[in-house]
Amino acid sequence: MFVQKHDKNKRLPLEVTLNDLSKLAAQLLRERTYLFIEENLKTFNLQEGKSKVKQGASKREAKRKLTTLDQSYNQIPDAGSLCEALQKPTYKLTKLNLSVNQITYAGVVSLCEALQTPTCQLTTLNLSVNQITDAGVGRLCAALQTPTCKLTTLDLSVNQITDAGVGRLCEALQTPICKLTILDLSVNQITDAGVVSLCEALQTPTCQLTTLDLTGNKITYAGFVSLCEALQTPTCQLTTLYLGGNKITDAGVVSLCEALQTPTCKLTTLDLTGNKITYAGVVSLCAALQTLTCKLATLDLSANQITDAGVGSLCAALQTPTCKLTTLDLSGNQITDAGVVSLCEALQTSTCKLTTLHLTGNKITDAGVDSLCEALQTPTYVLGVDTRVSFLPLLSLERAWVKERRGTLEKNRA
Repeated sequence: MFVQKHDKNKRLPLEVTLNDLSKLAAQLLRERTYLFIEENLKTFNLQEGKSKVKQGASKREAKRKLTTLDQSYNQIPDAGSLCEALQKPTYKLTKLNLSVNQITYAGVVSLCEALQTPTCQLTTLNLSVNQITDAGVGRLCAALQTPTCKLTTLDLSVNQITDAGVGRLCEALQTPICKLTILDLSVNQITDAGVVSLCEALQTPTCQLTTLDLTGNKITYAGFVSLCEALQTPTCQLTTLYLGGNKITDAGVVSLCEALQTPTCKLTTLDLTGNKITYAGVVSLCAALQTLTCKLATLDLSANQITDAGVGSLCAALQTPTCKLTTLDLSGNQITDAGVVSLCEALQTSTCKLTTLHLTGNKITDAGVDSLCEALQTPTYVLGVDTRVSFLPLLSLERAWVKERRGTLEKNRA
């Protein structure tokens, strides 16, 4: 397929271009005049698109079918034309990105009608940074409970969803016909009450969720305790959990560690970014990491309050044969060259399994880099290390990255 850069001086107003372009794409796909393998409609304007279609394409290209479509960062209010095309038997789209647009309840209604048709093939839908709200979530849940809906991945981050919307989602998740395995609810308005509803759903044998993102909500220790109880149940299928930018603290980490040591807990990836975790919390985590039953392979502790003392405890755990960690993110903490020396000693042991280490945004100097370079030359050293060191003053990183994400995405919505 063709990709041609915009001529900013000649293009039409954005809302006109995207509306016409969406109609053109839908028309061509309905008529089978032109079929795409994958396209990003942000990369060319309407006149360029029409020109290229008129020129024709090879027979081989013409037989290709669209599977992925990205219309993010535009000003699409409802995507009605696209929804009509999604219901056509000739339309083979499986992944659709409509993030950072202006989709409201009305647009969700149109999408849900398409999702419920037997001919719609969508399995991945990104509606991040729109105006869905709890009302739109209700319609989506009705679609998810339809046997013909094939969605397995749904992104609803930054959509003003509250505990009420989460309650509706949980009802859908517990039905045997709901196929969702990945759900992103980051940067919404979910509190501990919403987490309790999610935990009830997660413990239901029919719930198929394996990945849940609750980054940047309003979850405290109480909600975290509920999550930990759910993680220990044999029926909970979660393997990946994102809890960055909440209010977990060291107390919550203690409860988490109890869950991680339970044989029935299936977590392999855990994100605790920006949760005010200190040395005490790290010690608890290290005790869990050394147990035979803990399955964690990826751990993100960036933007916390971890010092060289905490790194020392982590290093002891990393050298334990039963520790399974392969990826560790310690970016944005308070680690100095002394902590790097401890890490290098651990990395050189044959029992350490780390292959990826992030140390960006700490207090590491050339001396620390020298230690890493020496370790790199050790035969037992298997690390692929990210040593980009920031010499800027350490910011209040605990929530800065969540605020930056929220600000950037919502600015694009305005």
